[in-house]
Amino acid sequence: LFLLISAVVFITFLPSLFCGFTNFDDNWMLTDNHLVRILSIEHIIKNIFGNIYNGVYQPLVFLSFAIEYYFFGLKPFVYHLDNVVLHILNTLLVFTFINQLSGNRNAAVIGCLFWSIHPLRVESVTWITERKDLLYAFFYLLSLIKYVHYLKSDMKKIHLVLSLSFFLLACLSKLMAVSLSIIIVLL
Repeated sequence: LFLLISAVVFITFLPSLFCGFTNFDDNWMLTDNHLVRILSIEHIIKNIFGNIYNGVYQPLVFLSFAIEYYFFGLKPFVYHLDNVVLHILNTLLVFTFINQLSGNRNAAVIGCLFWSIHPLRVESVTWITERKDLLYAFFYLLSLIKYVHYLKSDMKKIHLVLSLSFFLLACLSKLMAVSLSIIIVLL
């Protein structure tokens, strides 16, 4: 089932792999960004995690770009491929979350497929610097899933710690993740 869902998402976003960089944010966040040119522990701590860059604090996004730049340089295919893979992982997490809440696998399949191929997802997947949405969604969904485990499990402490850890990682990807606190109350 996961392979089928992954295949649908991959085929849907296959054309994005052959897009290049854009001049919207790709220049200041990636192609002209000095933060992503160096991959050392000192640089990561001091510059990527220690600074607000161009008015945004998204250290995990810049770290992901730095890792890609270190291994592949400025090859847009790799950045687009990573976005598609992250979106596939997010789709599988949406499936898991819906299945956890509803206990209905069919509803989870339909829900995650609608979510994954909805036109609102296109910008997040095909625009390289919208990686922030993909990373934040990844950790946000993991936090929600772990919180549901916390509510249903006997091993409450570990699930709560993991949920809070994923929440922190989501916030380090995009500050919009603070909305998770409201969702937790609703759950």
